[in-house]
Amino acid sequence: MPHLLVVETSARGDASISRQLTKRLVANWLEVHPDGAVVRRDLAVDALPHVTMPWLSAYFMPPQAHTRG
Repeated sequence: MPHLLVVETSARGDASISRQLTKRLVANWLEVHPDGAVVRRDLAVDALPHVTMPWLSAYFMPPQAHTRG
């Protein structure tokens, strides 16, 4: 089964031209791939968290220093 990942970033919602174009693209894609799955992510609604210094420190910590959580 083919998959399509749609990542929206415009905060303009329905007024966004890119979102309108994305809707058309997804509709056309689904016509060609009726068994396809569309995964949608909206970064204007569910923003990614900012990278913090504690996160960055943990990311670069060597595996032998990891603790079980």
